[in-house]
Amino acid sequence: MDFHVYLRADAFIYNDFLKSELGLRMQEQMDKLIRKYDVGGGPIQVNLLNESHPPDWSGPLPGTYIVLYGDGYPEQPPSAEDLLAKDLDNLKNPIPYRWVTTYADKTNDQLPNFIRSLNTQVTPTLFRVLSLLTKDPIRIWKMTKFEVIGALGQLEDESAQRLAQLGREFYDLAFQRDRQQEDPNFCRTVIRTAFNVVDLSREIGYRIKDTSL
Repeated sequence: MDFHVYLRADAFIYNDFLKSELGLRMQEQMDKLIRKYDVGGGPIQVNLLNESHPPDWSGPLPGTYIVLYGDGYPEQPPSAEDLLAKDLDNLKNPIPYRWVTTYADKTNDQLPNFIRSLNTQVTPTLFRVLSLLTKDPIRIWKMTKFEVIGALGQLEDESAQRLAQLGREFYDLAFQRDRQQEDPNFCRTVIRTAFNVVDLSREIGYRIKDTSL
């Protein structure tokens, strides 16, 4: 469960770094709230965002979120053309790939938490590939990740079918959290599978030359 909380610009320093004392006070309250409303699912993620985002920052697509308080997102949702351009740029960009390789300095007991963070790269990567192959980003980015995997598997593209298989394997392994706590070799298998998803996705991205609708 992800929450986006917009704060005034004076709550931050250097544009998007929360002031330390305010952050500590909020953490204390967040702990109480999250424990009180624990629904037994995955970890709750709260993103504290500066309301004064850069002009090119895009809001989410309509129908993909619920406004709990306030007037909604201050940013306009992206266009289909913008989504396709960003999808292709992100697939080809080596920066996310360098980020996922930071497992190398983790101790065995840190690997399960690292696997959880891998979802932030694996999940959008699958969405980006399907978005680009179908040229229907508005529809694709409203899907669940398992709908995306199913749709990839239905495409005639053999690489997309292989990617769907790797995606299923990753989530099947990533959900076995108890085993991750006990077996570092199992964790390495999960991480290796995530790298395979990222590698194949980038190969598909480099094959795509045109993102025009």
